Amino acid sequence: MRVLLLNLGVDCLWAANKSLGSQGYDVATHHGLAVDQILTLSPEVLVTEATPSDLSCCWLITQLKARPEMESPLKIVMRGADKEDRAAA
Repeated sequence: MRVLLLNLGVDCLWAANKSLGSQGYDVATHHGLAVDQILTLSPEVLVTEATPSDLSCCWLITQLKARPEMESPLKIVMRGADKEDRAAA
């Protein structure tokens, strides 16, 4: 399974990469990718961070979900988001 760790803080990124990689997942780590770049990577799971000061992840998720070329449903995990932010995304 392809997992994309996007825009995570250093500590979270290190822990997630280590944990997922040791379980055999194909893990890619990036920061600041555009929608087309994410689609090129074809992740099955997207892990991103939402903070009150930067909710650009909500816009990104909306754009990804709207793209017809999405091969399969993308599972999205938002770290650091409250329930209102998750609902908006």
